[in-house]
Amino acid sequence: MKTITPQPVALAFGSNLGDRRRMIDDAVRLLDSVPGLELTAFSRLYETPPWGDTGQPDFLNSAAFGFTTLDPDAILRETMRVEGTLGKRVVRQWGPRCIDIDLLHVGDRPFVSDTAEIPHPRVRDRPFVYLPLADLPIPSAWKALFAPSPEGAAIEHTATVADGGERWPSRIAPRRVELVTNSAEETEAVGFALGGAAVARDVFALDGPLGAGKTAFVHGLARGLAIGGPIPSPSYTLCRDYAAGRLPFQHWDFYRLESEDDLESTGFLEKACAPAVIAIEWAGRFPDDLPRPTIGIRIERGDAADRRILHLDIPPGGFHLRAAFGQVLFA
Repeated sequence: MKTITPQPVALAFGSNLGDRRRMIDDAVRLLDSVPGLELTAFSRLYETPPWGDTGQPDFLNSAAFGFTTLDPDAILRETMRVEGTLGKRVVRQWGPRCIDIDLLHVGDRPFVSDTAEIPHPRVRDRPFVYLPLADLPIPSAWKALFAPSPEGAAIEHTATVADGGERWPSRIAPRRVELVTNSAEETEAVGFALGGAAVARDVFALDGPLGAGKTAFVHGLARGLAIGGPIPSPSYTLCRDYAAGRLPFQHWDFYRLESEDDLESTGFLEKACAPAVIAIEWAGRFPDDLPRPTIGIRIERGDAADRRILHLDIPPGGFHLRAAFGQVLFA
């Protein structure tokens, strides 16, 4: 199967009718559910006066950054679909609206069509767009394109940070991916693929019955991180640290822990803050004590001796892990 390389993408959101925060949250959740589009970073919310048509309520504005395998036309179709779903009605140019979604940039090439010009040509004049965008980890090549113009800088003081500087959205549900493996080697191969894509502070929380394949998965994860040598189970040591791979790696096993006091005695709560990749077997024993966000992996036995069903809950920001499997992870 051909794998399409994900491209960076940035979008802007605005609302000045109804429950503005909820409108933006709903727009983000709907877009994040689109196959081939993953929003991974979110700006603060900004309160801004209306631009162009001043006889209307103030706006709440924000921006999101992520990755996509869609072309600009497809993204624009999805943004218009989401706007329609949320009830957007055009009253007049620059008039009030319950939701407005602008595609600011995709990839590294300009795009011009009958309905859009990308990069968005007026970002530099509009603080309500470039201030949220500045909160995001956009590619360095984009920054000059979105630097404030003299016109934008002159009205920048009218935009204020809302909600105490809290990041949004309120909630994006994890994406569920289900994979079937037919041997321990295939289960390990899944771990290997994720290990090859993992970044520091990814936390893999594994659960499932004895013999389900949690350890095989972690062996693959370690190999994907380029860790050589034996990978023994930490059942008795509780944690094994590996520093010789592509990234530091912590392998935990909670099987023998029975209480919060037991967990605290391991030093897990402090160690899990390190910039390492972390794998936890029997993580379901302490679901409220796991770092957030986690990649949840529950392994079940299938209807054949070696068959396993892997349920992966990949949180917002986990596009790099889904991309490790190519398009199958957009199912």
